[in-house]
Amino acid sequence: MLSHQSLWLQIPELLGIPLLVFVILAVIKDATGEKRFGPGDAAELGMELSILAAGACGGIFGNETLISRWGFALITYGITVSLTCIVFVAVLARARRWQAGKPVSIGKAVLHLFLGAIPLGLVTSVLILGYTFTPRS
Repeated sequence: MLSHQSLWLQIPELLGIPLLVFVILAVIKDATGEKRFGPGDAAELGMELSILAAGACGGIFGNETLISRWGFALITYGITVSLTCIVFVAVLARARRWQAGKPVSIGKAVLHLFLGAIPLGLVTSVLILGYTFTPRS
């Protein structure tokens, strides 16, 4: 059985690993690619960030505090967050295909990275809500 941990320990664990993996993947792709990273690669990076966020949803399902507070509702919340992460991947995949071969502005690249980061924020929000909000019985 898992022990209850502080919210301030859970957030770095839940976000730190996906962000570290994201940085490692970005460095590997930049080092092994035919050309340096540019704004045109932001949609792909955003997709990877969203996929890593979907993986971080496991932290929602395995969190003893959330299980004790939300019970079976946690399954619904976790699945909803996981599917939302995948929707962001699909949106960014479409953006990547749409921009193929076209120049991408810095603003659009930042938007793509932001869209990829929203799922991590969503996972974190569920964790924070789980620690601070207990539904009425």
